[in-house]
Amino acid sequence: MTLTSVGDKSQHFLSLRNNMALKTRLGTLVQELSTGQSSDLVAHLGSDQTRLLDVDRQLLLLKGYGRATTQTAQTLSLMQVSLEQLDATRGQLASEMLAITSAGGRKPTCHSCTIGAWCIRINRFNIKRTHC
Repeated sequence: MTLTSVGDKSQHFLSLRNNMALKTRLGTLVQELSTGQSSDLVAHLGSDQTRLLDVDRQLLLLKGYGRATTQTAQTLSLMQVSLEQLDATRGQLASEMLAITSAGGRKPTCHSCTIGAWCIRINRFNIKRTHC
């Protein structure tokens, strides 16, 4: 039977190490108690990390879905504004064409339009201007 003795200097260093470990553990426990959050989630959950990883993965997926939804909403909003402007221009052009055809059926020229409004509206629809 072997007897291992610890000398005075070794015992002092062993005591210092144990005291430091106790102080560190006490500091960790105080922090966990004051914040309400575990400092080491893996040790807190034990070896079952799958639940935590699954929750993290689902949170990342939801963030991605949220960004995609926001971008889609912005794109659709921009399309709606463009369609409203197009409809307003179409309405103005239709009323002008009705006014021109009821006034005698003449083909308008840019010089007879007020400040070239006819050509401006036609250009908005990207149609070739053959009358100018």
